[in-house]
Amino acid sequence: MNPWDNIFEENFELALDQAEKNYDENPSDLNLRTKATCNLLNNNYQSALNDYTDHFERNLASKNLGDVLCLKIGLCYYALEDYEMAKKYFAYPIVNKSTVNYTSGIFRPSSFLLLISKVFKDSKLEKVAIKELNKSQLTIPKYLTNRITELELTKELDQIENTTLKKRSACVFEFYKAVNAFDNDANEQYIYHLQECKGINGKFLEFEYYFASIELDRLKKFNKIAPI
Repeated sequence: MNPWDNIFEENFELALDQAEKNYDENPSDLNLRTKATCNLLNNNYQSALNDYTDHFERNLASKNLGDVLCLKIGLCYYALEDYEMAKKYFAYPIVNKSTVNYTSGIFRPSSFLLLISKVFKDSKLEKVAIKELNKSQLTIPKYLTNRITELELTKELDQIENTTLKKRSACVFEFYKAVNAFDNDANEQYIYHLQECKGINGKFLEFEYYFASIELDRLKKFNKIAPI
């Protein structure tokens, strides 16, 4: 059975049980990646980190290291409150361009690095992120560097006809509205768009969903927002 069937039904514990069974039977990269995702969905951040780190080492050795894998490791460290390691891995795809393949949205590393730089008030990282974003003519980088408006961003979403793709894109766009709204981690618009991103969920296929979910939990823990 494919664990993703349970993920789509939000049966995350059953999904993890199946993913672990699949990996025990066949320790492939695909099954390892799925197990890591299931651990992340169950808030098993250390286990997810172990899985993603194993995957990272495999892919680095085979020269097939993807950008989002680096971000997922950064996210696990972020959830575990190891913020220096989180910053290291969020910056990794930009600092180590020659060893990283940009696989699922070339805008993601610089966009997430921008948010991380704002969260930690790291002007050095912010300059690196903005420099990379300004090089791009893609929609999200243009939006984050104020070259297009939120209205123009929304118009692009309206043009998407495929229902699944539209839901996934809506999840992604809400997240970057949060990034653009960020003033400090108690900013109402920042929190609102994170909640929208998590609520839409993008069929749990978008990295933005996972960051939004973990960030909302972090803000609750530090009493920045009331528990729902």
